[in-house]
Amino acid sequence: GILVSGLAGNPENVQGIPVTCITQADMERIKAGYIVLGVGKRNMESVIDLLEKYQISNYMILTKYRKQ
Repeated sequence: GILVSGLAGNPENVQGIPVTCITQADMERIKAGYIVLGVGKRNMESVIDLLEKYQISNYMILTKYRKQ
């Protein structure tokens, strides 16, 4: 699935893949899987901060950007 921080401005699905807001997501399922971050440099730090807020550490970053 696709996980977003808020549903406003996002579609219900992308090419048939459901879009879910992190506040409504099944955290146990998310923590049991793996997250691939495909976020631009501008938003990367805030996305990582949000994942850390929910104690999610099972993610991979697709860019060379690293949080400072």
